[in-house]
Amino acid sequence: MSDYLDPANEELLKDFFEEAQGQVSLLEENILALENDPENREAVDEIFRAAHTLKGGAATVEMTELAEFTHIIEDVLDQIRDDKLKVDDQVVDTLLKAIDITKNMLAERLSGSVYQDDTTTIVDGLHSLTSSDKSSTLPSAKGESAGQAAPAGTGDLTEYELLELKGAADPGSVIYLVRVYFSEDNPMNSVGGVQVFAALKEVGTILQTRPDFNELLEDNFFPIIDYYLASMENKEKIKSVCSIDEVVNESEIKVLSIEERAAPAPAAAAATPAPAEAEPVSVQQEIAEQEEEKKTATAKKASAYGSVLRVDSSRIDVLLNLVSETIITKATFNLISDKFSEILKSFQQSEILFREKMTDLFNSLPDNPVDNGNGDSVGNLKRMATERSEDILNIFNLFHGNLKENVNKFRNTAQSLGRITSDLQEGVMQIRMVPISQLFSRFPRLVRDLARNLEKDVKLIIQGEDTELDKSLVEDLVDPLVHCVRNSLDHGIETPEERIKAGKDTLGKIELSAHNEGNLIVIKISDDGKGIDVNSIRRKAVERGIIHPNKNLSDIEAFNLIFEAGFSTASQITNVSGRGVGLNVVKKQVEKLNGSVSIWSEAGKGSAFTIKLPLTLAIIQGMLVRVGKEIYAIPVSSVIESLRIKTSDIKMLDHYEVFDLRDDVLSLIRLDRLFQIETEKKGNYHFIIVVGTEDKKVGLMIDSLIGEEDVVIKPLKDRYTSSPGIAGATILGDGTVSLILDVGQLLDYGLKSGMDERKEREMAFR
Repeated sequence: MSDYLDPANEELLKDFFEEAQGQVSLLEENILALENDPENREAVDEIFRAAHTLKGGAATVEMTELAEFTHIIEDVLDQIRDDKLKVDDQVVDTLLKAIDITKNMLAERLSGSVYQDDTTTIVDGLHSLTSSDKSSTLPSAKGESAGQAAPAGTGDLTEYELLELKGAADPGSVIYLVRVYFSEDNPMNSVGGVQVFAALKEVGTILQTRPDFNELLEDNFFPIIDYYLASMENKEKIKSVCSIDEVVNESEIKVLSIEERAAPAPAAAAATPAPAEAEPVSVQQEIAEQEEEKKTATAKKASAYGSVLRVDSSRIDVLLNLVSETIITKATFNLISDKFSEILKSFQQSEILFREKMTDLFNSLPDNPVDNGNGDSVGNLKRMATERSEDILNIFNLFHGNLKENVNKFRNTAQSLGRITSDLQEGVMQIRMVPISQLFSRFPRLVRDLARNLEKDVKLIIQGEDTELDKSLVEDLVDPLVHCVRNSLDHGIETPEERIKAGKDTLGKIELSAHNEGNLIVIKISDDGKGIDVNSIRRKAVERGIIHPNKNLSDIEAFNLIFEAGFSTASQITNVSGRGVGLNVVKKQVEKLNGSVSIWSEAGKGSAFTIKLPLTLAIIQGMLVRVGKEIYAIPVSSVIESLRIKTSDIKMLDHYEVFDLRDDVLSLIRLDRLFQIETEKKGNYHFIIVVGTEDKKVGLMIDSLIGEEDVVIKPLKDRYTSSPGIAGATILGDGTVSLILDVGQLLDYGLKSGMDERKEREMAFR
């Protein structure tokens, strides 16, 4: 138990940070629920439990600033739970601000430092919610004051109990009764007993406490606590360790037992004056050094605990079962390998016998088959040769049978291994999958704060929270989704007055949903606002020189313009929008994740952003193509179709190669020219892979199509990290390296017009 309480314990810190982040999320989620329904008792109880758990955990790992601040939050929640404080906007706002500070305190600890900002304003705000008298917010004391006698249960041990303790103590140690009197005025008086426990374990082994240690963890104040300590240190050192400022009023130390094998007792040590005088100083120095080392180690370890993945035990069970099957298959392959060795030896023996018999056969043939001196005819010689050759051929029958049988076993085992590997891959991917609720849970608070800032009434509807995606995608999706939600709030949802004029409910709605489509996850952010004004987009695009004034834009083309860098329809810059960077960030980040984003809108009814992403970034399904001697992989999620066209089908439009695909005219990119690859002279037909989305696509000219294969993405390093058109690399089954194409960059390249610009971009790719 003492190891668990060590605040530098790596496992303890890992558990604490994981638990703390979950508790903070619960606090924020339920405070928002309480705002919508002040009578929600379940939310009140959940909030109080989360705050209480967070406070206790912080105290255990000696994060006092977090424990003390959470304690003040708990006072307010206690008032709400006891119906002494009514939940209103002021209460919710103050609690949410306090939760923000709690998040910052955790973030500082995760980075290896301690939160130092002034919290006076928010602390005063929390106190004002309960009482003007600050002391009334402190936990009520349990038991008697420190000056009174010890409560029942903390008296001396019986002889039998002492014998039990002696049996548990290390040989040579002294058993002490350390009686500690605690200060009731300490704001954290309910965790003082745990603090002293953690301090005393540094100088020995705590055999027992009275009250029991579990009671010390229950947030009760005990004015007197007895610690039964087995130690080889003297009284002075023990007293200095447990003397914690503002926590302990006084401490008494009594020797209960000294083993015969014990080192000299504290009293004997005191008989030598000089060491006894000097020891307290060295003890203090040693304690200070130990504390400093602990803090440094804690900071280093804490900085590594930014992310913890919870895995359902059933998924681990599936993996263990697959691993056991893999071991069985491995054993089978070993047997097959041994059998192949035996078959090889059998073949070598058969080969030797074959050579011997062939030699005998040729030696038995006469030099002149017509007149051999024995009167044998040519016919007899043929029969003899045939009979002996059949006998020779039978030499390999056993070898052939054994080889065929073993090859069949090898083929079946390889198929079994393929199935197990696929299941194992799926199982590992499932371990990496987390519910998207981890991402969506951030948005109720964001929508609430932004709506109040914009003076709009907005309701956030979340659907598909159980949809799973790769954990590595969660953090990378935060910024794109935040920008989409902010855009819907600022540009989409109207003010209550505007909605009334439009005949709508004053309460605007934003829906955040997720679902699976095959190997893709689809995230949709929609609103019931005014929609996208195509004419306004066109005017802004002309003003900024993005399009020619005579250019006719379709709705889809107009919608896609808002993804351009620096483009914004906002009339003025605010703290919410207007700088024209938000949706450009969405596009770039989503494409970086091998995904796509599209927009739908209808004037007066609303708009929607649809983001499609692969379920995982570690392994994707790739279309392998050959260009010259090189093999490239194209993400299958970006492939629309493949076709073959004639050379005569390729036309020039504004110095740009294009071809017709039903009702569309698509740009053509010759990968051999783009990547400067030597290829053989092509005939009259060319293979084309059409990539992109329904509204934005381009054709890639290749030499041949190999097929689909699961590819493991390996990131590029050093000077290759920014290679245009390349997203990464993979290793094929034969060990060769295949580059993975970045479809997003190829689309940008293919959709740019103008010969000069294209030449410049082509040089950049080279």
